[in-house]
Formats: sequence, C-alpha cells, structure tokens
Amino acid sequence: MIQDQTVWVYRFGWVAALGTAIASSPIAVQAQITPDNTLGAEASTVGNGVVDGNPVPLIEGGAARGSNLFHSFSEFNVGTGEAVYFGNPAGIENILSRVTGGNLSNIDGILGVDGGANLFLLNPNGIVFGPNAQLDIAGSFTASAGHRFAFVDGSEFSATSPQSGGLLTVSVPLGVQLNDAAQGDIVNQGVLRIFEGQNLTLFGNRVENRGTLLARGSSDIVLATPQTAGSEVLLNGGSVSINVLILSPLGGGNVLITTHNLTVQNDGAIATRTLGQVDSGQIQISATGDVIVENGGSIETSTFVLGNSGPIQISATGNVVVEGEGSTIASTVQPNAVGDSGGIEITTTNLSVLDAAAVNARTRGRGSSGQVQISATGNVVVEGEGSTIASTVGEGAVGDSGGIKITTTNLSVLDAAAVNASTSGQGNSGRVEVAATGDVVVAGNDSFIVSQVGEGAVGDSGGIEITTANLSVLNDGSVSASTFGQGNAGRVEIEAIDNVVVQGTDNGDDDRSFIVSQVAPGAAGNSGGIAIITTALSVLNDASVSASTRGQGNSGRVEIEASDVVVEGERSIISSQVNSGAEGDSGGVDITTHTLSVLDNAAVSARTLGTGDAGPMRIEAGEITLASGNSEIISDTRSDGDGGGLQLVALEDALTISGPGRIAVETRSTGQAGNIEVTAERFTLADGVTLSASTTGPSIGGNITVTADETTLRNGSQIAVNSSGTGQGGNLTLTGEQLTLEDRSLITAETASTDGGNLTFTLDDYLLLRDGSTISTDAGTDAAGGNGGNITLNLTDGFIVAVPEEDSDITANAFAGDGGNVTVTARSLLGIAFRPQETPLSDITASSQFGNSGTVSITELSPDVFQEGEELPVETAPPPLAAGCRAPGAQSGSFVITGRGGLPTNPIDVLEADSIWQDLAPLTETDEVDASSTLPAAEPEVAAPNAPLVQAQGWTRNADGTVTLLAHRSETPAPFETPQGCESHHGTRGVAGAERL
Repeated sequence: MIQDQTVWVYRFGWVAALGTAIASSPIAVQAQITPDNTLGAEASTVGNGVVDGNPVPLIEGGAARGSNLFHSFSEFNVGTGEAVYFGNPAGIENILSRVTGGNLSNIDGILGVDGGANLFLLNPNGIVFGPNAQLDIAGSFTASAGHRFAFVDGSEFSATSPQSGGLLTVSVPLGVQLNDAAQGDIVNQGVLRIFEGQNLTLFGNRVENRGTLLARGSSDIVLATPQTAGSEVLLNGGSVSINVLILSPLGGGNVLITTHNLTVQNDGAIATRTLGQVDSGQIQISATGDVIVENGGSIETSTFVLGNSGPIQISATGNVVVEGEGSTIASTVQPNAVGDSGGIEITTTNLSVLDAAAVNARTRGRGSSGQVQISATGNVVVEGEGSTIASTVGEGAVGDSGGIKITTTNLSVLDAAAVNASTSGQGNSGRVEVAATGDVVVAGNDSFIVSQVGEGAVGDSGGIEITTANLSVLNDGSVSASTFGQGNAGRVEIEAIDNVVVQGTDNGDDDRSFIVSQVAPGAAGNSGGIAIITTALSVLNDASVSASTRGQGNSGRVEIEASDVVVEGERSIISSQVNSGAEGDSGGVDITTHTLSVLDNAAVSARTLGTGDAGPMRIEAGEITLASGNSEIISDTRSDGDGGGLQLVALEDALTISGPGRIAVETRSTGQAGNIEVTAERFTLADGVTLSASTTGPSIGGNITVTADETTLRNGSQIAVNSSGTGQGGNLTLTGEQLTLEDRSLITAETASTDGGNLTFTLDDYLLLRDGSTISTDAGTDAAGGNGGNITLNLTDGFIVAVPEEDSDITANAFAGDGGNVTVTARSLLGIAFRPQETPLSDITASSQFGNSGTVSITELSPDVFQEGEELPVETAPPPLAAGCRAPGAQSGSFVITGRGGLPTNPIDVLEADSIWQDLAPLTETDEVDASSTLPAAEPEVAAPNAPLVQAQGWTRNADGTVTLLAHRSETPAPFETPQGCESHHGTRGVAGAERL
C-alpha cells in the first residue's frame, strides 16, 4: 500500500506537468512526429488520445510481433511543453521505435507510454532531451543513438537498414549493443525518471547529462558509449541518481556506465542512495579512456536509513582524475544510518586526486566504512591541501574503517595531501597497504600516510605496510600509525628494495619529517612499533623514525635491517621513547647493519622520561661512526623507570666504533641504568668515542661486559662505568685474548663522590698500555668521598706490557675515601710496576690523598720459556778453557761485576739499545802465601778436555732471587763437578754486582 501511494505521488507530479503542457500547447503542433512507410500496411499512426483524463497525441498502429510492437518514423520530436504517448495494446511488453530520417530527435516535453510496456527509442543521428523533458513510462526506457537494436535470436531492428515488417522478430530485445558504432550523441538537460525496478539506458557516441537521471529502488541507470576514441559520457552539472525510498522489496538499483571517457563536472553527480531499509545499488564505470571528476562533481553511493551503501567500481584504461574542492568519489554511511559502506575499487593507469578532492569510503552512522582499493599500473598522485584517499569512521559513528590498499608503480602524496585510514568514533581504523614497484614519496608540510585513532575515539589503528623500491618522506611529510584516543597505535612496516629517506627542512620550527608509531598525549593504548627493511636508511635534517608514547601505554619497538644506516643533523633521531608525563615502557631499538653513522648531533635512543622503563637496544653492525661530540647512541632513564640494556654485536667478525660521540646506558634519576654487552671477535674503539654505563643520579650505574678475542682502544677512546651523581658506578668485565689501549685511551670506573665500580679483565695473551693510556677505578674525582673501586687483572698465561716513560697507569685511587684494591696475576709485568704514588712513569697505584691506601697484589708466574721448536741454527765454536784449581788459601770464590755493563737490572726489564762496557772491579784482599813453605814438585799436569759452551735452555730463580741459567731442561739442576786433579771446595758460582740477576 505504501508503494502504491508513493507511485501515485510521482505519477501525480507528471500528470500535473502533463495538464500544464496540454493547457499551454495546442494539439496541432504534434505534426513533428512523422511515421515512415518502411512497415507498409503496419505503419505507425499519430492521433488523439486520452491519458489519465487528459487529451494527448497518441501513437498507435505499428507492427506487433508477439510481445513486441515496432514503430518507424522519419522524424520524431516532442516540442516544448508537449506530451506524446505510445499506445500499449494488450500483450505488448516492448515498444521499439526507430527514426530512419536524417535529423536528430528533440524531446523537450513529456514522452510516455499509456501502459506498462518498455520503450526503446533509436535514432542514429542523436537524441536531445531538453530542459523540460520528462518521462512518463511505467517500464524501462532505452534511448540509443546507435544503428540498431539486437535480439536474442540474432535478428536486428535497424534504423540505417530498415527491415520490412516481414523480417521483424518476436524474440526478446537485448537492447544496447556496445559494439554498435553509434554515430549520434545523447544529451539530457531535463529530468528523466523511471519507476522502481525499471531501467534507464542512454547509449550514444557521446552521452552528456546536464539534467537529472533518476531511478528508484532496484532500478539500473546505464550510460553507455562504444568505448572508442572520441566517445564520452559527460555529466556537466547534471546528476544520475538511484534512490531507494521507505521500503523496497527489490533493493537498490545500479548505475552502469560504459564509455571511452567519462566526465562528471560542475556539481554533476552519479549516485545511488538508500532512504529505506534496503541496500543502495552499486556504481560501475568502465572506460577505455579517462574518468574525470572535477569542479564539484561526485560519484557516490550512500545509505541514509537502514541498509548498506553500494560499492563503487571504476575501471579506466586511461586516467582517473578527481580534481577540485567538493569533487569526490565516495561510499558513505550517512549520520544516523545503520549499514556498511560498500567501498571503492579503482583500476586504472594513473590516478590523480588533486586540489582538495577526495576518494573516501566512510561511515558517519552505525556501520563500517568499506575498503578503498586502488590498482594503477602507472602513478597514483594525491596532491594539494585537503586532497585525500581515505577510509574513515567519523565523529560519533560506530564501526570499523575498511582500510586502504594501493597497488601501483609510483605513489606521491604531496603538499598537505593525505592517504588516511582513521577512526574518530567507536571502531578501528583500517590498515593502509601500499605496494609500489617504483617510488613512494610523501613530501610537504602536513602530507601524510596515516592509520589513526582520533581524539575521543575508541578503537585500534590498523597500521601501515609499505612495500616499494624507494620510500622518501620529505619536507615535513610523515608516515604515521597513531592513537589520540583509547586504543592501540598500529605497526608501521616498510620494506624498500633500495632506499628509505626521511628528510626534514631543518628550518628550526616544530614541524619535522617522521615515520612514527605513537600514543599521543591523553591517549590510552600501545604503540605498535616500526619495522624497516631496506638497503640504505637515511634520517636527515631534523627527521625522525620513532615509536613513542606520550599518554598511557607502551611505545613499540623500532626494528631496522639495512646495509647502511645514516642518522644526520640536529634533532634527527631513531628512537623508542616514553615521553614526559607518559606511563608505559619503551619497546627499544634493534638495528642490524653493516655501517651505522650517527652524525652532526643526531641520536639513536631508547629513553624514558615518564613512568616506565626504557627499552632494550640491540645493534648488530660492522662499523659504527659517531662523528660529533653530541652524536650518541643511548638507552637512558630520566625518571623512576629503569634504563634499557644495550647489546653491541659484530655483524660478522669485527665491530669498529669511531668517535668522537658516545654510546651509553645512563640513569639520571631514581631508575636503574641498563647494562652494555659487547660481543665480537675483534672489537675496536677509535677517535675518542666513549662507551659508557653511567649514573648522574642516586641510582647505581649500569655494567659493561665485553667478550672479544681482540679489544683495541685508540686515539683517546674510552670505556667507562662512571658515576657523577650520588649513585655508585657500575662494573666492567672484559674477557678475551688481547687488550690494547693506545693514545691516551681509558677504561674507567670512576666516581665523583661515591665508591668506584670494579674492573675485571681476563685475558689469554696480553694487556698492552701505550701513550698515556689508563685503567682506573678512582673515586672522589670531585675532591669528595668514596672508595676507589677494585681492579682485577687475570692473565695467567699472558703479559702486562707498558713503556715506562709513556706514563700509562693502572690506578685505584681515592681522594677522601680508601684506595681500591688491584690484583694482578700474570706471567710477567714489563715496563710497569707498583708504586705508592703516581709518577711520570707507568705505574700501578692504589693510593688515597686523605684516606687509606688500597692494596696492590702482584703475582708473577714463572714463565715456561723452553722452546719446543728446533735448536737455534747458529753454532758457535767454543774457545778452549783450562780447568784450574782455586787458590789453596781461599775458602770461597766469587765472580763480581761492578755496574750493569749493558745488562738489565732484572730479567723483566727492557734491554737498552746502547750499552757501555765497563771492565772495572774493586781491589780485594788476598791471603798471603808463606814464602818459606815448600811445596812438592808438581807433576806435569795434563789438562782435562774442556766441555763446549752451549745455549742456555732454561733458568730458575733461587730463594734469594738469584737467577741460575740451565744448560739442560731439568727440574733439578745438575751438580757442579770439580775438575779432575783439583780439591773439592764449596763455593758459589753466580753473578753478583751492584744489582744481582
């Protein structure tokens, strides 16, 4: 009943117009409709008739074939204000009329059917519907500027080759054939309206709608051209609309446009809407050329009450251009409506959204917005302030965003334009997926790709995924997964085959280029973090790659895998951060790269400034460069949260870090500092770089653990576990084979006013100190209290080597507290020695200026110097030595050297290059020989054969420190044998002098 009343309302409008037309126009002017003679005796006739009680011109006659009725005219026009109807005999379902003359048809009045049949009008010269044109047709209407209508059985009804009545068919008409080479145009300036469930089709070489094409319910509106060059569908300020009113059992209808070029301009519109409790229809556009929506034009499906808005599908072989403020392609759930948006799908060569235009699947009511899918073999360009590709949940709406998926060669988002999946209501923002085989560029202030939960919204961000060859975020552009409401910020995932460049303008304002996953101030939720895989990542000129929280929630982890990573410029940063006032933990930073360069005051950080812990950092690299005193890699806490740890791992075998920046874990407040762990085969610090775990507050500083076969510090580099606050410094543990400090390099566990930390070294080969290098656990460096830390050097099979004059020191000193303890275990110490106080030489000290000195314990293990290899190849012929007897009056003998004579003072001292031979000896008293004593005549003595001199094979140290050289490798030295013919005397054979060996 409701449906019948609605039909009557619309019919009444037409009847009123019909009455007006009849009253204002004499019936005689209808001679503009002229039947031809192609149908012979079945020719059409034009007479007077009555429709709905009004006299009208009525077209009758024609050739009836089954349910088809055929008419043929040489001229067919309906003048301004006129009304012309086709009679509808019983049993007729389709009325087909053709114009065989050479003129187009002008219809500027009412064209109707007195019944329920479908009407087909064919004129290859073209058809123009004037501004007063209307339809009063209960069935479907087709206007064609083609040559023919085709039928299911293959027969035709042609206007250019008219058939006689005998060739007409009873078959069902197919209607418009897109392969028909239409030569005329269809132009509509009026209001062409059809009833619910019926279809409206306009087919011509060029279809231009300046008026209104309107259908109801499940009706379809079809605008078609042959899809050849030069053909076009143009909506110039007109509209094509299908509305579903109140209740419709058939659902919403569709708008189908097939053409070469489609232009919707000057507030022109193509729309399907549901105003009832059914779904709106879809809009399908297929163009072999371009689709242009400009100057306020729109293509839209929407739901206003209860039902889903239909999808929009656009396929264009050429370009799709949406340009100008108010120009839109949209699928919408309107305010207070309940239903889902059908989404938008665009397939084209190039898509351009320009000058505040929009492509948007959105919900403003209760329901989800659909997905926006774009596939462009060429380029997608979104440019100009307000220009957007979006899938959104509006303020006050309830539903999820369907997200955005863009597949293209190149994507450019420029000059304050946006690709936006967001929610401002209750629901999740969708995921943004970009797959570009070429470049993705986001450039210009407020240009962004974003998946966002807006302020006051409740829902999660769907995150962003970008796969491309190159990603450039420039001039304050951004890629952002954020939450400003209650919900989680999504994860940003970027995979770029070649390069990712994030570059700001460095103009000193608050704007910056960034890739971010963030929890904004006042928001509650977790950041999803960032993952970047590329060949080269560059973060330049006040740019950032950051996972952060400023509200209540954790910042995500930043994960980067690249061959080269460069962070350069003031405020340029890669970070995972808990900001001031926030509550949550930092997710940390993980970087895997061959080379990491942090330059010109840039930073890589995991930091907490609020209530929460700084996240762990892990860097796996071959080379790290920190080329500025303020450039840093840092994990720190400035609040009551704990600092995260830092792992440094060699990418392959070696890790080299060069300065003069710093790598640090740090606490500046009550939170605990994290620890640093270094793992490499060869680990080098150079050019003044600092590796530190420190505290400037009341908490204990972090620890450093280094595990490397070879560790080298050069050019003033430093490893430090220091405290400049009231907290105790941390500890250092270094394990490996070799440790070298050169050029004033330092390993320290120093404190300003508290106890120093401890340093523990376990080395297999050696510790080498050169050029004023230092190992220190000094306390009270601010002339305050605190005990010196302990130093343990464990080299059971190795040496500690320094050059005495280079003043390389090992110190555990204190100012007001007690000195620390130094424990040394080594095979030997060369060039460095314990001294009570520091001297210009290389020292080991544990002193205190006002407290007790510490202890220094040095254990030198006897080295095994036996050479297991071959004997020395040089053989020396020994001089003959005669065995003789000692003087009979002497009870003991000695061999004395006065002075060093070029020999070192002990076996571990260094040989000097220049030596002076001294052949001096003090005079000694000798026993007098009694001249009167008569000795028996000596028998002629035959000298015993002399044993040859041999290379010493070993040595042993006696209890008094005397060193004895050994000719043979033996645990027990061979006893001295008295030469034959001599008495045995107990003497000592050795070397004694000013200093004994």
